[in-house]
Amino acid sequence: MDSSLANRIRWASSLGSLFFLLACLTSGASAQEQTFMPSAPPPMKFISNTERGQLSAAHDAKARLKASMEIAANRLLRAEQFTADQRFIDACRELGIYQAVLEDTLKFLGQQKADSDKTRDLYKKFEIQLRADAIRLESIRRVTPSDYAVHVKSIRDFTDNARTDALNCFFSDTVLPDAAKKEATAEKEKTTTAAAAATPEAAAKKQQ
Repeated sequence: MDSSLANRIRWASSLGSLFFLLACLTSGASAQEQTFMPSAPPPMKFISNTERGQLSAAHDAKARLKASMEIAANRLLRAEQFTADQRFIDACRELGIYQAVLEDTLKFLGQQKADSDKTRDLYKKFEIQLRADAIRLESIRRVTPSDYAVHVKSIRDFTDNARTDALNCFFSDTVLPDAAKKEATAEKEKTTTAAAAATPEAAAKKQQ
């Protein structure tokens, strides 16, 4: 074989090995970066002392709910403003406080007199507020980077569940839960079957 041809073959082989090695190193570095890429921590849920004071100052349940809704609305508005400025850490912090206020509100409403028109009115007002908030939270999530959007989605899901709880409590005295409906239907069918079996025609057929 010609020496120059052999040299070219060796050179091409070495160059190919070098490219392969570089590709492996690049792929490994990318995978390592992806594996160890830190994600944003979930926001803390708390209510400030000032806001606690505002809630404690409410003289009745209606005023207490109004104060809670105003605090939650202010926190959500701040989250929207921070998101528009691409300050996503600050936005998530505001949403953590927003969720804490909702949790506190649900706890407060659960302590009110059950089967009361006043309590149902409170739940209805709360549900209306949450319905509007869910739309705003989804708008925030759509323009938030994935590391932070996962927490926004979690808070939006919590808001949806809180709204469902509020609706269930509002209709608790007029709408049977699904489980109760199924149980009532099954009992009715059982009674109908037993009554049919007790008729003379059924008894005669059984003897035959």
